[in-house]
Amino acid sequence: MWPFADSMRFPEVANASALAAQWLHLTLHQLDQPDSLRRTRSQVYKLQERGGRTHRIAIYQTEKLLVQAPLSFVGFISARQKQLRPSIVQAVRRADKKLVEELADASGVLSYSSLELRNGNWCNLVLLSDADAKTGIKGREMHKYAAYHLAHSYYEWIRLHNGMMPEGLDHMEMQLQKTKYYTFQAGQQGPSIRELIYEVPHRVLPIAGRAIMSAITTTF
Repeated sequence: MWPFADSMRFPEVANASALAAQWLHLTLHQLDQPDSLRRTRSQVYKLQERGGRTHRIAIYQTEKLLVQAPLSFVGFISARQKQLRPSIVQAVRRADKKLVEELADASGVLSYSSLELRNGNWCNLVLLSDADAKTGIKGREMHKYAAYHLAHSYYEWIRLHNGMMPEGLDHMEMQLQKTKYYTFQAGQQGPSIRELIYEVPHRVLPIAGRAIMSAITTTF
């Protein structure tokens, strides 16, 4: 077993990623004007959670999200460094905002959700038409800038979870296939990287609807 495997905290993946996926599902089915959304390339919604935390949902390809078909996902969970320069914080925020805009033109990228956690860190969830669509994210200039010029000054560690939803967003089952674990250390040119591939995919089941509704208050 990998020495870092115990620190993955699978409940964290289930609670954050599954919650982001379920709010995306609820948002799609509560839209007042779904036809107008289908005619636009993207829409961004902001939900307000308990404690003033933010949950942003960018929807790029509505119809593909509503079809009962396999989807791939990438879940990004991270921890910030304890002491950050304000300039780095602002640069990361600008890069994130720009990336949301750029992904509207990325083939195979269906949605991008960002969920603020209680400790001030963030969980990002990207839904894709298939695993190959990840190249549409990696090839973006803003993604490369954030990964190679900002990450080492901002993050303490990153967990990058890859998997699939075998029956699409409606069924809500998430199967975790592999995780990459990045650790950033002072004086080190690049991060330490470890990868864990699950021989049997870990299943992340949906959270009960009542539990979701009691956990978050939405404002449209």
